[in-house]
Amino acid sequence: VVCGLTTHRAMAELDSESFDAITWISRSLADTGPEDLTRQLRDKWAEAQSEMSLALSEAVDAVPWCVREAERVRQSGSTLREGVDKVSKRIEGVETGAEEAVASIAQADAVLRRVERARDMLAKVAEVDQLADRIEAIFLGGDLLSVANAIANMREHLETLSDIPEMAEKRNMLKAADDRLNAMAEPKLNSALDARNVEATRAALEVFKKSGREDAFVSLFVSSRGTQLRKKWRDIHATLGSNAIDAFYTEVGTAIEQEAKWLQEAVPEHRSGLLSAILINVFSELDPRPATELPRGAENNFSAANAADLTMRKNALSAASLAKHVIGLCLNDKLASPDPDAVSVACENILQPAIAYFEAFSVLERVVACHEIDKVQWQSAENSSLDEAAKTVDQAGGYLQAAGKLIAERCMERSNGALFGSSLNAQKAAAVAFSNKAERLLKSTSSVGHESWTRVQASLSLLTSAATLARMWSEMKDAFASEALIPAMPFIENAAGPCQEVNVLLTELAACKSDSDAAILWALSRNSELRVRAITAIQTYETSTSDPTGDDLRHLLKQSKDLVFESIFYNIRRSLQSLPRAYNWASDQHGDSEGADLPEFSLSPLPYATEIGEHMLKIPQQLEPYIPDEADIVLASPSGTDSSDVNFAQRWIANVAQGAMTLFVDQILRLSRISQSGASQLAVDLEYVCSVMSALGVSISESVTGVRAVLEAENIAAAVQAIASTEGRRTASRLARLRGVDVP
Repeated sequence: VVCGLTTHRAMAELDSESFDAITWISRSLADTGPEDLTRQLRDKWAEAQSEMSLALSEAVDAVPWCVREAERVRQSGSTLREGVDKVSKRIEGVETGAEEAVASIAQADAVLRRVERARDMLAKVAEVDQLADRIEAIFLGGDLLSVANAIANMREHLETLSDIPEMAEKRNMLKAADDRLNAMAEPKLNSALDARNVEATRAALEVFKKSGREDAFVSLFVSSRGTQLRKKWRDIHATLGSNAIDAFYTEVGTAIEQEAKWLQEAVPEHRSGLLSAILINVFSELDPRPATELPRGAENNFSAANAADLTMRKNALSAASLAKHVIGLCLNDKLASPDPDAVSVACENILQPAIAYFEAFSVLERVVACHEIDKVQWQSAENSSLDEAAKTVDQAGGYLQAAGKLIAERCMERSNGALFGSSLNAQKAAAVAFSNKAERLLKSTSSVGHESWTRVQASLSLLTSAATLARMWSEMKDAFASEALIPAMPFIENAAGPCQEVNVLLTELAACKSDSDAAILWALSRNSELRVRAITAIQTYETSTSDPTGDDLRHLLKQSKDLVFESIFYNIRRSLQSLPRAYNWASDQHGDSEGADLPEFSLSPLPYATEIGEHMLKIPQQLEPYIPDEADIVLASPSGTDSSDVNFAQRWIANVAQGAMTLFVDQILRLSRISQSGASQLAVDLEYVCSVMSALGVSISESVTGVRAVLEAENIAAAVQAIASTEGRRTASRLARLRGVDVP
């Protein structure tokens, strides 16, 4: 009774519009066997067929009568309105009957289709059961095509029945059958591949096609060829070590070329897919892993860096060459539809050496550039005179220029200018290294002859050479950047834009004229850090290279200017340092009755002041032979001077004069006390020095003017208060205290 009720409910579900065949069979099979369910479905199908035939007959009979009645009533309706109304009601009744008949037909047809779907599903269930029972016998027969056909049928039916839990066991059987077929087919496929037997390979492919497992054919094929190439890698690596990459890439190129020709004959529809898959398999599983990174310690060792540069670049070019070859083979395949993503993954694996080389490019360039500076015999020139040291620095400037040009040439050759930002940084590193070595050399020079004319000449010669070198260096970098941008822009724009699409990147890569171009295009497209650095260099190259301040050589320029100042200022400093000890500025007495301790005052400037004037008047003569070219004046002029003044000598005179006046005031303020007589003498001395400064075209500073006012004033407090500037008043207040007047 329970089984009968269950079956009745199951059959009643066929009348529901929400009927789903898979769900219905899955639930019904849990209560009823497939045979009983099939028999009941046949009965239900016959019942639905009968109902549909009856409804169809009634509908067909009703249609002619309905049409005749409607026509007759419409003719009568033209004469009598009431008749029309009555007949319209009759028409509605007739049409309603026809609609009901059509609805009955549709309902019966829907039930019929549901029954048919359920019946088809049950038939597939039954066939899967039969195949499961026969599969072992088919395997024992040894006919791989028969096995493949049986597996294919079983797979097809199980895909339709995928949501039925009762089929889980059959799906496990299918997986086991797939594995068993692979195990039987693999030796035959490997034998066919080893012998490059076209017919046997096609036969093996047909077996996998029949079974619906072409992916298994691809997997076995790739595994076989990949194993051979990976063994070749191990043999080459064992022989060549760090030089194995280039040799292996050459071997792979030859092997892929041969494979492409054979695949074109054997399985042309799979050629591009198999080539890509083989390369992905090989390069993703190489053991030991290729050493593509910059060796440890190379960043501080030229020999190691140079060897790494040669090896890494050779590997990068080999990788680019192989990638271009593979792209050509795959994308030009007319018989198959190549998968650009698969080809791209293959190239990603192949081109790892190119990425690694350009990632290390900035470090390698820096080491190479700084090595050129190390060629200078810096140590042998240490502890020499300033004149000899200046000559060494001047000669070393040629090495710096050579280093800059070498880096520019390497950038154009290796990256077609695209990595000029890294090269500019390498050039700057060379300039900084040059400045540092020159600074150590100049500091080591003998201090003998500080006051000599020779030392002044040597320092000025050094300064003009340094300024010319800084200008030429900046111009060289500008020219390099401008030259690099012309070929670099297309690469960088492509890498940042169109080449982000795989299809475009592969097409552009294949079209590159050289392996070097292909390597840098790939690196920029696939490595975001390199790409961002290149774009940033383009955006900032004007401010990075157009450098009127000589930033790269600023340390050398500063030290050269310091040496010029110190050599010219030496005698002035010595004269001013004698001021506090030379006289007794605190005494109000005149004359020398008490001996040397009593100051002698006069209305003429004292010797230290006249010496200062004499030294100042010599400066134009000292500077004249070393006035630089107009283009170098800004770089050779002392910092902080008026940039609008193009007179080199006047800038230096003003700079030394400012130093002299500052030191003069400082020496006065170091005195412990200044008497009226002392103040008068200081006023005469300072007036003399200021007159010399004015004659040289130097403006007298406010602090000096304030000091003179306090020295000359009878009303010291009023003189201090009259000074406008805060700094001048502060200095004057200190001087007033030395004269015994405290001004708040």
